[in-house]
Amino acid sequence: MTSNDIQVAVLDAVIADYLAYPTMTLDPLSPLGAGMNLNVSFYLTSNHSAPLNGDLQYYFINLGMDTGANSALGWACDACVRTAAGANPGSVGIGSIVGSVFLDNIGSLASLATTNAHRINLIAGTTSHEFGHTVSLEHPPGTLSNPGFSTYSIMASGAASGMPNGERIHDRAFAYTEYAQLMTALGTVPDGVSTPEPSTIVLFGAGFVFLLARRKV
Repeated sequence: MTSNDIQVAVLDAVIADYLAYPTMTLDPLSPLGAGMNLNVSFYLTSNHSAPLNGDLQYYFINLGMDTGANSALGWACDACVRTAAGANPGSVGIGSIVGSVFLDNIGSLASLATTNAHRINLIAGTTSHEFGHTVSLEHPPGTLSNPGFSTYSIMASGAASGMPNGERIHDRAFAYTEYAQLMTALGTVPDGVSTPEPSTIVLFGAGFVFLLARRKV
């Protein structure tokens, strides 16, 4: 895969995690009503500029290399974009970097992946995980019921949840309870309706920079 192929595939996978969740029609355990979706959008960018669609609230998750000596796969600030109740706490400014995904550290797990899909899951799972922290989600204590291909949800971690690294190559999903919290934190809109102002926009930047607060995966 080319660098562009990887970036597009990761973006598509993150969008699927947040915006292609099965509704109650397809999965009776789902908290998401038919015809509804989260009030959030995702874009890919190579610089830290405002989105061209004019949305007023936007934040960045950087995908790049870790310039330090830690072994974390990523960092993010906790509930800095949305609280569990859906409030914007104002702890970070619009256009702030709210998380980072360290591709070199994720690369240390490459031996677990045998397909391109596995490799994309390693990156996309970490990216969706880090954004989840910024909108109030925490690490669960273990496995949680979810519609993905693993008993571990996207918010699971090795330290807090006991998740083996081998689970990271799977197409994991948010637990039903986690997605319900996302619905409260981000709000929902009918499918096909433009995201109203102000909306939360997360753009993925190329290249590592420091973040405002850190949370270990």
